[in-house]
Amino acid sequence: MAMKLLMLVIFFAIMVSVGIYARKHATSVDGYVLGGRSVGPWLTAFAYGTSYFSAVVFVGYAGQFGWKYGLASTWIGIGNAIIGSLLAWVVLGRRTKVMTQHLNSKTMPDFFGERYGSKALKITASAIVFIFLVPYTASVYNGLSRLFGMAFNIPYKYCVIGMAVFTAIAAFVYIRRDRLLYGGEVMKTIRSEIKISSLTIVDWAMIAFTLSAVISTLQSEYLYESFWGNEGRYCGLFLILLYTICYFLVTRCLEFKRWYMDVFLGAGLIVCLLGILHFFNLDPLGFKKEISQDDYSIFVSTIGNINTYTAYLALPMGAGAVMFATEKNIKRKIWYYICMTFAFMALIMGVSDNAYLTLFALLGFLPLYLFRSRKGVYSYTAILATFVTVLLGIDWIEYTFGERVQEISGIFNLFTRIPGLWAIALVLWALTAGLYICNSRTERQGQKRTESRILWYLWLGLVVLGALGVAFVLYDANIAGNSERYGSIANYVVMNDSWGTERGYVWRIAMEIYRDFPLSHKLFGHGPDTFGIITVQNFWDDMLNTTSQKYENVHNEYLQYLVTIGAVGLTAYLAFLGSSFIKMIRSGLKNPVVMAMAFAAICYCTQAVVNISVPMVTPIMLLMIMMGTAIMRKRKNQ
Repeated sequence: MAMKLLMLVIFFAIMVSVGIYARKHATSVDGYVLGGRSVGPWLTAFAYGTSYFSAVVFVGYAGQFGWKYGLASTWIGIGNAIIGSLLAWVVLGRRTKVMTQHLNSKTMPDFFGERYGSKALKITASAIVFIFLVPYTASVYNGLSRLFGMAFNIPYKYCVIGMAVFTAIAAFVYIRRDRLLYGGEVMKTIRSEIKISSLTIVDWAMIAFTLSAVISTLQSEYLYESFWGNEGRYCGLFLILLYTICYFLVTRCLEFKRWYMDVFLGAGLIVCLLGILHFFNLDPLGFKKEISQDDYSIFVSTIGNINTYTAYLALPMGAGAVMFATEKNIKRKIWYYICMTFAFMALIMGVSDNAYLTLFALLGFLPLYLFRSRKGVYSYTAILATFVTVLLGIDWIEYTFGERVQEISGIFNLFTRIPGLWAIALVLWALTAGLYICNSRTERQGQKRTESRILWYLWLGLVVLGALGVAFVLYDANIAGNSERYGSIANYVVMNDSWGTERGYVWRIAMEIYRDFPLSHKLFGHGPDTFGIITVQNFWDDMLNTTSQKYENVHNEYLQYLVTIGAVGLTAYLAFLGSSFIKMIRSGLKNPVVMAMAFAAICYCTQAVVNISVPMVTPIMLLMIMMGTAIMRKRKNQ
């Protein structure tokens, strides 16, 4: 122990001596931060190596890989040294030094901003550095604390606290010396570049969500699993960090073009066509060749699982419907109508009841946007007539070609059994034609159109009454115990363990898990994407006995975040969605493309109540919000 302390004292003495000697030569910011740009190659190499490897050398590399793989792990070190270090310096070292010196930039974000003349890129680079330094710093704290704990028998938590205190002292000393020696030049530069006032509510909500995920990961008992996520989907902290980086990159740097939306809808149309072919048991690309018969019907198109498939289709359907309703050019209007119609068909043929939540959201909320004008009214009746016609067409196909197509059950049968559905479709088409003719005649005659919001208020009243009606039915069937009143729809309103293909069961155990959490976990969760670990540890036998399967996800995106990232994380996520939608809808009143993105995201978020977040679909929803935000920022700046 005495030898360990002696070595530690000698180390600190040398470091302090170097600092005292170097302070005489650091007379400027460049001198303090960059060594006056005259640091030689050897010192640069050592500085880079100690920063790059840090605690990884003795905790991650030597401790983990060395123990697991023995001498074979040497190749990892060699590869990292040659490719990660030497090659980086050979390719980038001299070029970076020359350019940074020429541009008088002190940091890489500063370099990117000056090199490309983009303040947004500079801020984004700073955000990337900050975000990824958080888990990096945490891992260094973890490694050094464990090293001191083993060397000096100091409890781990005291080591962490001590390092945090020393870091705070170092920061205070740095700020103090900057003020005394350089007149606060460094801090002034930092404050001038980071304008907190420029951050919007949406930005703050995204930052809060990310920080909640970071805290959740750091306090989790399963650090590795929380960081990477459940094997297969990998929706852990790393993915959330990527979401955050993409958000700031897209919202600050994207120059949106109208054809981006057409490409998105075109890709969605291909997915729809393949899904429709699979409904007819046709597999032209051989996607289902290796799938067993038991699973054949639940994997669709290029997406896979039917629930994921219908979650994706919510996006082009919502965007396509709004673009069709607002487009003036007849050719483009036909294109958007085709995209919307095939999305309707693919959603219903996907044989997943969660699709109907998407449809209810679109058909229920769209009038609140369209019923501001006569054109909007007949556009909505055309959309509604198209949907009813698609229902009737699929019902006829299923009746006529029953053995050649997949069977559709559930909510679809409730719709197709509505008396007089054909008559309803004809009335809707006739109403659409009548409204279109009246509107066209008014425009040809040059008459001033008198717009009325009576229909808007009436529809808003219907939406409110519908929401209250659903709430009453759920109360009456579940709390009051009057489920027998609802006959064939009882399966959809009685919330028991078997509800929604056992979603009721997994929601129940998720709430029980959250109820039993300590306060810290209630606030910040058990760790991103760790729900499967909890269920396997605590509900394994119960899951197998009750549902004959294990659950790694809550099948409710919002409840999933509550358990894994906590109440703070869920609140931040809902604030991000809510503030985004409010801003996009306000902007969308003058820009239909932004409104189309908003409705695409709203349709996705509605079905997320009964579905899971997957890296195949969720990034597309977030991209809709990002692009809408980027368009709004550009218009505001202009």
